[in-house]
Amino acid sequence: MKSKIYLMMLLIILGLFVGCAQNIPMKSSINEFVLMNIKTSSQKGVNFTYSSNLVGTKLPIYGKDKKPLSGLGSYNADETTNLKIMISEYLQNKFFEFDASSPIALDIKLDDFYVEYYCTDNLGTQLLKGLAEAPSNFISSAKLVILIALNNNGEIINKRLSASTDVTTTGNQSTKGIGDSINQVNNKMLMLLNAFLAENGL
Repeated sequence: MKSKIYLMMLLIILGLFVGCAQNIPMKSSINEFVLMNIKTSSQKGVNFTYSSNLVGTKLPIYGKDKKPLSGLGSYNADETTNLKIMISEYLQNKFFEFDASSPIALDIKLDDFYVEYYCTDNLGTQLLKGLAEAPSNFISSAKLVILIALNNNGEIINKRLSASTDVTTTGNQSTKGIGDSINQVNNKMLMLLNAFLAENGL
């Protein structure tokens, strides 16, 4: 009987340590500023392809300046799918259709993506706030890099675009702060993509 009790207690403790990874609330909404600045291309369609260097949905998360982070836990965020949804919606507003036979071919690869999450208070301030039961301030900084290969009627143009955004939160709001920073960096990337296409007459 005791052995069964010990086994159950061990399983509970292991469950607490291993736990389930927290899911980041992912938003695929394009903000109004990006939508308002989309100019419809004179080209009827675009041949759009998308790929990603990311494997799985585990979110790469670090401390400030990409230092290894421990004690924060594990997070899931399907950035590969989320970014594809947003880019596809953007392109559907810019071009009339997706067309594999179009002379305009746009290949986008998600090259790198991670989040830095850290407290902005120094150790002394954190201790004082802890004693006063006051929340500390945190920054979630999302970093995103995409590689673009554009075939514009036979002219090949390659471009690397990088974007980052910072979101400040207070207290235990890590998932919300991280989710907001990811949505913002995706929207910033759409703005950079829009500018790149405009520079190339699209």
